[in-house]
Amino acid sequence: MCPKELEEKYKRKAKAFKNLKHEYISPKRAGMVEALDNSVGRIINKLDALGIADNTIIILTGDNGGNFDETTGGLKGYKGFSHEGGVKEPFIINWPGQTKPGSKNDAVVIGMDFYPTILEMANLPLKPDEHLDGVSMVSLMNGTSKKLDRNEVYWHYPHYHRTKPYGAIRKGDFKLIEFFEDSALELYDLSIDPNETQNIIGTNPLLGEELLSKLKNWRANIGAQMMHENPNYNSNKTEIKRRKKGM
Repeated sequence: MCPKELEEKYKRKAKAFKNLKHEYISPKRAGMVEALDNSVGRIINKLDALGIADNTIIILTGDNGGNFDETTGGLKGYKGFSHEGGVKEPFIINWPGQTKPGSKNDAVVIGMDFYPTILEMANLPLKPDEHLDGVSMVSLMNGTSKKLDRNEVYWHYPHYHRTKPYGAIRKGDFKLIEFFEDSALELYDLSIDPNETQNIIGTNPLLGEELLSKLKNWRANIGAQMMHENPNYNSNKTEIKRRKKGM
């Protein structure tokens, strides 16, 4: 939620802002960001006051990318998509005595990595049976490694929400997306095309086959649930609803 006074503050700023780059402007979102920043500041100040800041790990992150196109910094897709605009998110950590202030790392990590990471941070034994897809990020945080000991990361999204059902795999700089409805494939080289504007599956069929095989094997190995056809689905009713909504 955005406090009313902050929304009004940024409405006033927006009136005087020369938007030369035609950027998306939202006083409410700007106010929400400031409110979040203030909240984090209050937490840090309280930790200092209690004398436990040096023994407290702070992690700031999100669970998805932007909420719609104008909030992803030009990246393709948004929340729900496996394109970069949907899966790239903020990740900031302060671990006193371990993380170096101002340091950065561009290794690929995923939400499942938090479980083994926090266990190792707390000097607790790892539980491999409970975090099968996760890898501890401690070596990245303390600077002893530049990347994780993992070749691929996977996504499985057999739902209709914002996008069509899909599965995806990223290996190195290459990402393959498989859409379950029609088996359509998208392949991107993120090292030269981070905005995913060029689907290179047509010119790289062997790489596409390799990644698709890995993706299918991964789904089989973990017993991933797939979609089932709805016997009661009526395409005519769906079309009528779309027309009523003006879609």
